[in-house]
Amino acid sequence: MAVNFKPTKPKKEKQVKAPKEPKAPRPSKKDNTVNLKISKPAKAPKTPKAERLVKVKREKPVKVKQESHVKIKQQRQPKGAQPLNTVNLKKNSGSGARKPKNVKSIIGISISLVVVIALISMLLVIVIGANKQGNEIGHISISSTPNKTTYYVGEEADYEGLKITVTRRNGKQTTVPISKCIITGFDNTEPAEKQTISVQYEGFIATFSITVKETPKPTSTLVGIYLEELPKIEYKADEWLDTSGGVIVREYKDGTTKRISLVNSYVYGWEAAQAAFEKGEKGPYTLTVKYKEGGILVETTYEITITE
Repeated sequence: MAVNFKPTKPKKEKQVKAPKEPKAPRPSKKDNTVNLKISKPAKAPKTPKAERLVKVKREKPVKVKQESHVKIKQQRQPKGAQPLNTVNLKKNSGSGARKPKNVKSIIGISISLVVVIALISMLLVIVIGANKQGNEIGHISISSTPNKTTYYVGEEADYEGLKITVTRRNGKQTTVPISKCIITGFDNTEPAEKQTISVQYEGFIATFSITVKETPKPTSTLVGIYLEELPKIEYKADEWLDTSGGVIVREYKDGTTKRISLVNSYVYGWEAAQAAFEKGEKGPYTLTVKYKEGGILVETTYEITITE
């Protein structure tokens, strides 16, 4: 009975299973793929991207400039002339025929301006320098020596009458006051036949000479003095003491006399006379002349007037 059971047919029926029948639609899958291939418009947007890339490449700045350059060159060609080929245009565009002319003209103008400015500056420097040099001091000189050039040992310096002339490089001459000068070299301690006195002004020096003598020993004792010649006696309120022209006579015990010039250092009372005038006191005002010799002091007086 076992042998009769093995050849059962249900096992063979497994080859033709009913559920496997749905696999038959494989041909339908092919149909689906065909339909999908036909309906590929979804991939079509890729073509615009490709077209945009191509347009960007074509619109490169270099190509646009070359095309516009070609157009300009062609428009400027005269009638009947042969069109320029690309090789000539490239050579002309590379050489820049007009730009070098503009650059050269600008450079030439700049150089001309620089040269003109330099020349003007040089002229200004020369003119200003000439003016400065013209106003500079060339030298100074003694135009008038002092009234007193002979001294005795012990006498004070007296530079009244001294005049200094300043000569500038442009030839102009001016006289400067003694108060602005520095005077050196005076020595009244010992005799000197030729003593050099230096006058300095603004670094320039002029000189003159004086004589210093030994004080003569009086043969007799000094007994008095008097004024043989009066100096200036009439003054205005703004004037200063002036003793030029005054002469002192010295009298000695033996009856002899000697004369010397009157100088400001011998006169006393000038400041008091001015003060009295300012207070409204009427003149004349008395000035005192004092002279000392051999330890003996003698004096005399004279009167002056001061008016407005």
